[in-house]
Parts: sequence; structure tokens; C-alpha cells
Amino acid sequence: MCELKTRETENSVIEFIEMVESEKKREDAYRLLDIFTVTTGYKAKM
Repeated sequence: MCELKTRETENSVIEFIEMVESEKKREDAYRLLDIFTVTTGYKAKM
């Protein structure tokens, strides 16, 4: 059987986004975070 390569962690999505150097990419990430949260109804997880 196949094993998942990714694992959920307790790391903060916000902290991860804040580590991105490009301000434009951070802005885009926050917009996507909002869209995904509203669309799915779930909080983001790493």
C-alpha cells in the first residue's frame, strides 16, 4: 500500500507566510488563505 509523503504538523500557517521574503507573495498567500478558509469552512493547517 502507498504511504503519504506529507504529514500534518502543529506549525503555524501565519508564521510560515510571514517567512516569505516577497511582500507580493505574502499578500497573495493571505488572499488565498482567506479564499480557501471561506470556501472550505476549515482552518488552514501545515
